[in-house]
Amino acid sequence: MKTLLLILSLWIPASLLAQSESIDKPVGQRLFAVSGFYAYEIPGADLAIRFGNNHRVGGNFTYKLKSDWALIFEGSYVFGDNLEPEGYSILDPIETSFGQITSKFGTPSDIVLSESGYNFNVKFGKLLPWLRLNPQSGFLIAAGVGFMQHKIRIDNAGNDAPQIYGEYRKGYDHMSSGLALSQFVGYMYFSNNRLLNGFIGFDFTQGFTKNRRGFNYNTGQYDQASRLDLIYSFRAGVMIPIARRNVQAFFEY
Repeated sequence: MKTLLLILSLWIPASLLAQSESIDKPVGQRLFAVSGFYAYEIPGADLAIRFGNNHRVGGNFTYKLKSDWALIFEGSYVFGDNLEPEGYSILDPIETSFGQITSKFGTPSDIVLSESGYNFNVKFGKLLPWLRLNPQSGFLIAAGVGFMQHKIRIDNAGNDAPQIYGEYRKGYDHMSSGLALSQFVGYMYFSNNRLLNGFIGFDFTQGFTKNRRGFNYNTGQYDQASRLDLIYSFRAGVMIPIARRNVQAFFEY
């Protein structure tokens, strides 16, 4: 009986280890995945003068080589309703003494100001061998270059305020765009059964932008100054691996 128990005690862990290795050490470690993510962001430098904290949603395509180097294509949309004093004062020249804009019907017009923008970038990164639960998981660091744009979104219910209708609206939205650099550090996780896959981390973006409208109606001046727009982003996402089914591996491209 003792001999049987000894054999079982040795055989069962070895069997489980063999099963684990068939999963954790797949044939081929290349990976192609699509993902969606959410980020909570804190602006800095010139961006913080115009906007408060905001939200971002987006998606990316990740291709990881056997060498653990990764190429990431990313696009995202940013939105928020927190504007700093500069944003809330952009319509002062056309507001009444009560802080309202008069519609074409002579009644107060419903105006809502918010933040709107988007980013596109390409990142190149490396999956590090720290705390790896399997070959597709681990700490990921990446850096890249792309394009960013943001503006003050001016919504007028019913479009009943001719002062900000059509082309006039562009004179107040301060739309700015330009080159953007970004760096990401976080953890990417793929479960062995592929039911729980995702990432969490911190992203830092530096935007070198300019006002693309040129002339601001609220100040009555041309605006050609260079801007430094910083974004501190805490993000988390869900990843979906795109792979061929293989009884020996969960990840094979």
